[in-house]
Order: sequence, then C-alpha cells, then structure tokens
Amino acid sequence: MEKPRINNSGVKITPRKSTALSKAYNVGKYMNLKECREYRVWISTVSDQSAKMYTRCFSYFIKFSQGTKTPINLVSDLNKMSKEKVNMLLEDYMLSIRHKKHGTVRLYLAAIESYLKYHEIPYSERKIIKLLPIKKKLAGSEAYELETIQKMYRVATTPRAKMVILLLACSAMRRGGIADLKIKDMKPMEDCYMFIVHSGEIEEYFTFCTPECRKAIDDYIAYREERGERITPESPLFQTRSGESGDTRYMVSSTIEGILKKAKIQREKIGNRYTISEVHGFRKFTSTQMNNADLGSNKIEKISGRKNNLKGRYYDARQKELFEEYKTVIPYLTILEVNRQKSVIKDLKNKTVVDEVAISKEVANLSQKLQDALQEIEGLKRILILTENELLIQKKPVSKTVTFADTLT
Repeated sequence: MEKPRINNSGVKITPRKSTALSKAYNVGKYMNLKECREYRVWISTVSDQSAKMYTRCFSYFIKFSQGTKTPINLVSDLNKMSKEKVNMLLEDYMLSIRHKKHGTVRLYLAAIESYLKYHEIPYSERKIIKLLPIKKKLAGSEAYELETIQKMYRVATTPRAKMVILLLACSAMRRGGIADLKIKDMKPMEDCYMFIVHSGEIEEYFTFCTPECRKAIDDYIAYREERGERITPESPLFQTRSGESGDTRYMVSSTIEGILKKAKIQREKIGNRYTISEVHGFRKFTSTQMNNADLGSNKIEKISGRKNNLKGRYYDARQKELFEEYKTVIPYLTILEVNRQKSVIKDLKNKTVVDEVAISKEVANLSQKLQDALQEIEGLKRILILTENELLIQKKPVSKTVTFADTLT
C-alpha cells in the first residue's frame, strides 16, 4: 500500500483505496502512452478537454484487453491487429459494459473509435453500434431544494467546500467548468464575479456568481495564501487537497459526495442512478430559480452555457446586459438565510426608491397636465369673450343718415 503523503501545508494524506479509475490511470502510466507515437499523433487532433476524457476511456479498454486472448501490451499492437480480432475485442468489451447507461458506453466507445478511424484500422462499425445499450429514461432530472443546499453548507467545515457549494448553486456551472477555472478567469463586477468558463475553447461562455459566493471565494483564496500558497493568475480556483493541480473534475464530485454523507441527505435511487444528481442537481436548482424569477429562456441558456440550437448560437447577450438580468435573480440564488433577508430588504429599499421616483414623476406629469389644461381654459375664455363681442356688434341697430331733404320736410 502506498505510504501517506505530506501536502504543502504539512497535512498527512492517506491514499484512498484503488478504484477502477485509478487502475485505468495506472495502465496509461505503465504503458507510457505519451511516449507512443501512435498515441501522441492521435491525441493531438482533439481538444485538451477531450484528450483527458479520451485517454481515460482508452485506458479502460486497454485494461479490459489484459484479460482476453488479445491483450494490448503496446498501443501500437492495436494497429497491427486484423479486422476480425479488432471486432472480437470490441464485441467482448461492449458486452462487458452493456449494463452501464447508454451515454456512458457511447463515450467509452467514442474514444476507441476516434483512435481506430484516425489510424484507419478496419472494424465493423455498424455491428459495434448495435451493441450499444438501449436508451432509457434516466433518473437525475430533479433539482436540489433550497433547504437541502442550506443543510449541506451548514455541515461544510472547510473554505473550499463552502465555496464550491455556493458556486455550484448560483452559477449553473458544470463540474468540468469549475475544474478548469483559473484565477485569471474571474472578473469583478460590482459585488459579484463574472467567470469565463472554458476560456479559449470553442465551448467558452461567461456566467456570474452572487455577492455571498464572491465572499466565499475571497475567503477561500485568502485561506490558501495564509497557508503559504502563492496565488497567481494561472492558479486554479478549485485546488486539490494535496495542494497541487490534479483531476479536479472528480475532486469536485468527491467533495459533494462527502458533504452529502456528512449531512445525512437521502436521495431516492432508481436503478443505478439517483433522482437528484450529485453535482448536476445544483445546476438544475440554478435553472429552476432563474425560471421562477421570470428570466428569459435565452438568457438562462446563455448563463448556463447551453447552445440552445440557433437561438443560442446567434443570440449575442453582452456581458453588462446579461449581468443586469442576472442581478434580478440574485435574491433567488442566495443560499444563506441571513443573506436572503438582507437581499429582500435591499430589494424592498430599491423598490421604495423606485416607487418614490415614479410617484414624483407622476405628480410632476399630472401638475404639468393641469397647467396645460388651465392655459387651455384661459384661451377658450378669451375666444368666448371675443365671439360674444362680435355678436353684440352685429345685433346693434345701424343709425340712419339725416339728409338736407329730411330737414325740409
């Protein structure tokens, strides 16, 4: 068993029991994938994020082959196999993972197919596709309740755990988005932060966090600095326990998993999945709250980093415009009760000020209308007087002119 390690803060770390994931990484390390030319050429054709996932999935396949009649001892062995052997190996592998959900198996297969197609290794694609498990209605579509998230926060004991709970609950970020974040990807906006998620990649988008989450982030960074860590723009926002950057994607999951157990939160299980996903349940909470706040669907899609078909691709919401919309849902995304009350009071004050301004404007408007009406009445009075005078002149008898002849008579 591996000996306990000491992290940068002097804390002893006891290694966890070996898992399928760690075994897969050990296989990849043992085979020196990066030193294999076939691997290096192929993996350079995909994005950095896909490279991590494909390497992991490819390692699962290699690990499985060790127990078959055609073990892959070097990656290049796969290039030398006949079509029949490749098909047989793939069929056996697909049958071994057929119990998993359709999306998972499709991802595992995507990595292998990517390698095979790049190196033009022949295999029967149609036959292998038919071995995919049948799609079923999946669990995990429900969102966390506010009370559940509050309970999770109460049992969180570290600044990192508190930060990740609040960040997941208010930003709609996926765990991969948090895992990739660096300090330079955060931009202050008033008393919040704006985040550039998947910066520099085709999936790049921006989202925001609430004031209480910003405070939790600042506290977490200050905590790391107090323990001797030098924070730079390139430093990851979410740090592993060892104090070194690692597979933070799964560290996010393990953090939430530990908090759920500590809080004794029970989730209903259907088959192999829970009705509320461990991490994705936060994302659904955020979307639900934004929808309850009557935020436009296109804006929700933008903040959540969804493409939303053509609307998502062509709807260009500017940062400031979207932030103004996000501010309207901050009261809905605030988790701590004390902050929720402050947010309500602040919102009421803002509404009072707005109402007072609106009333003042309305009074001024009515006063102006009254002045206009009085002036119009005065004008009508003048017109009436002039009209009456004209009528009197017309009714007055005309005096008869007296001539010299009239005097003689």
